[in-house]
Amino acid sequence: MRPRGFAARRRRRHSDDRPRGAGSVRKLRKIQFIYPKFRRFYQVLAEWSPLFRTTDYEADARTRTPPCLAFPILAALTPSDVEIAFLDDRIDQLDMARLDADLYCLHVKTEMAPRAYQLADALRAAGRTVVLGGLHTTYQPEEAKQHADVVFIGDGEGTWQEMLADYERDALKPFYRRAHPVDMREVPIPDRHIYDRYAYSNPVNYLQVSRGCMLTCAGCPIPFAYGNRIRFRPLDLVERELQAFPASTIYITDDNLFFTGERYAPYTDELLRLLARVGKPSSWASAIGLPRRADDEFLRLAREANVQAIYNVLYDGLSARAIDGDQPSLDRFRRIYDKYREAGIQIWMSVYVGTDQHDRSIADKVLRFLRAVDAQLVEFVIPTPFPETPLWRTSLREGRLLHTNWNDYDGLHAVYRPKHFAPEELEQLVRELWIEFYSSHPYIFDRDDIKVLLNT
Repeated sequence: MRPRGFAARRRRRHSDDRPRGAGSVRKLRKIQFIYPKFRRFYQVLAEWSPLFRTTDYEADARTRTPPCLAFPILAALTPSDVEIAFLDDRIDQLDMARLDADLYCLHVKTEMAPRAYQLADALRAAGRTVVLGGLHTTYQPEEAKQHADVVFIGDGEGTWQEMLADYERDALKPFYRRAHPVDMREVPIPDRHIYDRYAYSNPVNYLQVSRGCMLTCAGCPIPFAYGNRIRFRPLDLVERELQAFPASTIYITDDNLFFTGERYAPYTDELLRLLARVGKPSSWASAIGLPRRADDEFLRLAREANVQAIYNVLYDGLSARAIDGDQPSLDRFRRIYDKYREAGIQIWMSVYVGTDQHDRSIADKVLRFLRAVDAQLVEFVIPTPFPETPLWRTSLREGRLLHTNWNDYDGLHAVYRPKHFAPEELEQLVRELWIEFYSSHPYIFDRDDIKVLLNT
């Protein structure tokens, strides 16, 4: 039985006579990692309709997954005599009466920024040193600095070790930023032991094999944060990491594994062979646009690798034309989709609604398209202008950005003014799409894997 209030902790040996560098004035003993809570999809959906109230997400540990890989990577880069503690703010509360860490490090995604800042302000008021990092601090560093002693910008490998050394020299800098994108050989095997295994009864193991993206999708911050060239992780390092995985679901976080081209296809093929050789029970992957690779050999590799599902963002030209009713595009989409389904691979579609090309007819077009391909798993999202993305810059230039209440940057709220809708009209339309589609697919929300995705 997991005691309430327990936070995952990795114990390390301390040595008072550990050699120090010249000029060091203090010793780093303990780091507290904190993953701030934020409003998840299921919380918004549950407000909309009883359809989506199929479980008590807060109490049901089967729907919980560990946070992202940022903290396990940083833990692996931390000297072995430093104690590391981890707290998931979605599950436990920080005990402000027992603050015993030297550094409090918080991860900041855009939608969790208000909560992260709230915690950071309370910690600083208590005299603690606060470090903020993540995608949001990368593109809003000056904002983040108002709530922190230290802000990380971009990749943390290299700069993390520099910051720890600076702490011991009492010479912390306000910002840490790499001069160049990290070589993926520098990325260590994440130390997942910092996460409390009792807290996550459905422990998805995230696997990241690349960073960066050469696409410039309107609302995506990845190219700005990590560069517009894809950097692949050497497969020998990926294999070492996979060997350390427990026997549970793997979610490959990369959006670019299904790109065609001589740089991408061979890597993906070898990764699939590696997954098959290691023999994990099931895998999820993600993709931008419907994967074009649907030949028999590729699908055979995917089956042998136990790829069971693909999270598929329909933000490409073929998908847009198919949704708009172009029959040749719809036929091509359906042929590819059917081949994946025949191979036993589900596709979870993420459909954007409310782009500048959409008017009020988009709802009927989307539903007609989904019926034509017999879609089973779909999410409907509103384009979100994350800072420094093309959509952000366009919204600012045209005076269409409504606010920066980061809580609402979740894909279910209109935070910029659409061209052909009032913001509240677009939100209502997306709400109706969710309810109408799942009124005929209510059984979907009884599945644990779907609950996990909505609670991530």
